[in-house]
Amino acid sequence: MLFMSPVNSVKSLRFMFGIVILVMMTGSVTGCSTVKDVKDATVRATRTTVDTTVRMIPYMGGPDSGIVRKAALFRFKNETMFQQLTLEKVFESKIIDHISESCSQIRLLVQGNPDFPEPLKSAEFPAGPDILTMVEKGREAGLNAIMTGGVMNLTLVQEDEGILWFRETKERLHIQFSLEVFDMETGAKIYDDRFVHEIKDMAPEEIEAFKKGQPALFASLTQHVERLAKDTAPKICSAIMAHPWTGYVVSVENNRVDLSFGKNIGIRRGNVLDVHDSGRIVENVMGQRFIMPGKKVGEIRITRLDEKMATGEIISGENIQAGNPVKLKK
Repeated sequence: MLFMSPVNSVKSLRFMFGIVILVMMTGSVTGCSTVKDVKDATVRATRTTVDTTVRMIPYMGGPDSGIVRKAALFRFKNETMFQQLTLEKVFESKIIDHISESCSQIRLLVQGNPDFPEPLKSAEFPAGPDILTMVEKGREAGLNAIMTGGVMNLTLVQEDEGILWFRETKERLHIQFSLEVFDMETGAKIYDDRFVHEIKDMAPEEIEAFKKGQPALFASLTQHVERLAKDTAPKICSAIMAHPWTGYVVSVENNRVDLSFGKNIGIRRGNVLDVHDSGRIVENVMGQRFIMPGKKVGEIRITRLDEKMATGEIISGENIQAGNPVKLKK
């Protein structure tokens, strides 16, 4: 039987502890550097959105808590080189399905469908930062929000994992998505998310199909995209419902006011609305223009309701004009 002196025992323990620390440090430096870079970039790109979203409380309990918000969805884009995969259509359709199923107070109007707002049917979503022209058309259609998004990139990434003789190269697929939601009262983004999803443990035949530009990956990718859409849809619902409902004045003639909404959103005859001025336009350093909400200028009472339009009478105020926002009186 072998015995070790106390000194030798301490030295042995120190040596073993040093080996463990070395292995941990080597693994963290060599095996995760590429993944860490990607994750860091993703976190930087989405930190503000995520922080805002997790703190967001849906707007509830106000006078408009039962009013349906209307949002227009512009068809998602596919900016990858793999157009045949049509991943943007999968992502879009699942976002639509989940919002329709789980957000009863949001009515989603999809570009290309018969109920898509007439003022927006011939509109192209602007590529630049200024969407005030789109906001004007959205107000005319009685919208509360406009949504757009897509699949931005699809790349195969090689990542080294492990240490020493256990080191090997893994190939993983990175998919970059984009989602933006704009508020029609201010023109500001109320949801902005660009995130990278990583698919691990791809089958060798899937990797080869991707390298050859063949659509054999479609079934596998669809499952990942559907899960991402399911996780993202509730955040969009929260972003839209976090804002009070707003309608807009379409026209004014004497004491009569035509409005951009009807009874299909839950408004009732006799409801009193606060009217606000159209606000003022401000511009940030990036060249994007926003509308600062205006002060209250009068009140309207709903006197007539059709399915999609409403008529009211002015009960106070002298400067009510087309384009003025209206909100249910508190």
